Amino acid sequence: MKRNILIALLLMMFAIGANCQPRQRQKSEASEQLGMAIDYFSSGKYHEALLLFSRLDKQYNLNPRFHAYMGVCQYYEWNYEEACKLLSEAIPQLEGLAPHERSIYYFACAESYFNLSKYNEAIPYYEQHINVCYENEKGDALYRIAFCYMFTNNKPLALEYFTSALSYYEKHPNNAKARIAQLRNMTKGLEEELKENQE
Repeated sequence: MKRNILIALLLMMFAIGANCQPRQRQKSEASEQLGMAIDYFSSGKYHEALLLFSRLDKQYNLNPRFHAYMGVCQYYEWNYEEACKLLSEAIPQLEGLAPHERSIYYFACAESYFNLSKYNEAIPYYEQHINVCYENEKGDALYRIAFCYMFTNNKPLALEYFTSALSYYEKHPNNAKARIAQLRNMTKGLEEELKENQE
């Protein structure tokens, strides 16, 4: 009797151990794939990263930070609709992350909306980006906001944002000489147009 109970216990332990090994192996493989996806993402191989993240998300339902990674990948793959969906859902859940990391998600989301000609949706994400990005990155967002207002026919606000963008580019002129010249011409032209309309 004791021998039968001992054999039954041993068989149960063997069965449990046999069941655990594939699960442990599966988790180990998933961790390895996630590490590879992060490496691809960090090195700018967004297509490869997206393939791995998507596969893992279907299997394990990844957390919002990984959904934000996927949104950035979709942005670089020019899948703007999907980028907007992933980023706009993930961003509210990422408040605890470092400001500059969040600035990347805001900018990718804003740019995706901008490229879809959804200017009113883009503006709040550009504004959030401006609140947390580095000083030398603010000019690009202000420049885009100006175009959002220009394309929605709000020229006074467009002029205001073009002027702000010009100010930031002049403070941080690295590789921005052409943009500075362009903005000087644009602001001058807009000022003249708005004056003519007032007369």
